[in-house]
Amino acid sequence: MSTTYRLVLLIAFASIAGPSSAQEFRRTGDIAIGGGAGYSVAFMPDGKRVVVGGNHRNGGVLQAWEVADNKYLRDFKGHTDEVWAVAVSPDGKSIASGSQDKTARIWDFATGNEITQLPKFAGRVTAVAFSPDNKTLLAASFDKSAVLYDIEAKKVKFTLKAHTDVVLGVAFSPDGKTCATVGKDKTVVIWNPDTGKIVRGMKFPDSFSSVTFTPDSKKILFAGGAEGKGDHSIKMIDLTEAKGKALMFKGHENSVLALSLTKDGKTLASCGYEDKTVRVWDVATQTSKAVLKTARDANSVAISPDGVWLAVANPSGLTLWEKAGK
Repeated sequence: MSTTYRLVLLIAFASIAGPSSAQEFRRTGDIAIGGGAGYSVAFMPDGKRVVVGGNHRNGGVLQAWEVADNKYLRDFKGHTDEVWAVAVSPDGKSIASGSQDKTARIWDFATGNEITQLPKFAGRVTAVAFSPDNKTLLAASFDKSAVLYDIEAKKVKFTLKAHTDVVLGVAFSPDGKTCATVGKDKTVVIWNPDTGKIVRGMKFPDSFSSVTFTPDSKKILFAGGAEGKGDHSIKMIDLTEAKGKALMFKGHENSVLALSLTKDGKTLASCGYEDKTVRVWDVATQTSKAVLKTARDANSVAISPDGVWLAVANPSGLTLWEKAGK
């Protein structure tokens, strides 16, 4: 087990958006993941455990932790460089990771053993996502491509080529009928995962780092922005409309690196890079419920399926927050 340092702080840092929607979170722990930075984080379906990827002095690190007591569970060993992307399968049996070592890997959560490794990319693997049926992995890279990988057959089904710059975010719709990629080329591309063909493409003034779908698969949310440029808003579009107007979540003062929705789709968490905040939003109204001030840059955020916990990957490792009163 890597040397860990745990510090429990019971301090609320949430500023409120209004008395009817205010939420407060208390900071319950800081976890050092081998002494390096955390770059990506995801909750298990039970909301009680998290998987975090990052770096340490020996290269990449990928670990699982229990959130209630900051208990270390296991390492997933194999990456030789920084781990920039993690995802958990819907059934909770597998996790996926993407690394600076140009590989995407799938792991057995219970044992920590590697199940399979995708064919090597030409650049850093930036994002990974499982299909709702747990059978396909979507992975993207600095090499401007994304692939749909058949996990059981252990082969690439389709290579998705549409982006003209780095692909930074990927997601599957919960109904499994579509998937999405976003990147530095300021485009959102929606694909048919059964054919590898483009269903829809959208162009915007800003680059994008993260994307997710609402539980009914009817809306898509995405965010990003270059440092110090753009409006830094989170955008939501109704895909049932041919030319759906983008609804804006406004509040971040710099680029938004990650988005995470609760299971019911009512609450969204986002993290700002340079503005050092994690924000919790009401999806229906696009208003802020809470603003958590972080001491350092927030590289990634995940909200538990029930909305009780927030996990924030940062240059110190991982920070956990719990909703007050729970």
